[in-house]
Amino acid sequence: MPSKPLVYWDTCVFLGYLQQTKGRYADLSKILAEAENNRILLCTSAITITEAAFIDRNANTSPEEIEQQGKIIKDFFRRDCVNIVWADQLVAQEAADILRRYKGLTPLDAIQVATALFANVPCLYTYDGANKAGKRRSGKLLTFDGKIRLPGKGPLSIKTPEKFFDSSSRPLIDHLAD
Repeated sequence: MPSKPLVYWDTCVFLGYLQQTKGRYADLSKILAEAENNRILLCTSAITITEAAFIDRNANTSPEEIEQQGKIIKDFFRRDCVNIVWADQLVAQEAADILRRYKGLTPLDAIQVATALFANVPCLYTYDGANKAGKRRSGKLLTFDGKIRLPGKGPLSIKTPEKFFDSSSRPLIDHLAD
């Protein structure tokens, strides 16, 4: 287990950074700087690599642009400050159990949650369910903040990345103040 705090990013958070999404990129850059300065370790499920296959994909994206995006994404996930957590059979079984217990989660969100729980992170950061820009996936991950847990463990906090620097909702503040 790493000695620095683990900060779990859902796929949409990585995409917010890679796409330099207005209203999100500045905060995400600050969090990434904390990771690059070895104060935290970003972690995510291995499925994030597949979910984030494209930075921007539309009908006009050329094959060369798609190839370049692939290189940027691969290089990003190879950084030392990003830890990829395997989505193995135990994670998949827990994700299936989570899907049965909590209505409204997508299967991919359940894998992200199960991975975060097994990685023992205090908080999973996501935009899934934050309907700010009128865009939202089908999931409602933020509505499950503090409701999902593994037996014998505390509940998983699920917040938007803006809350990372909010001492009232971020358990890492004391460590980062050292």
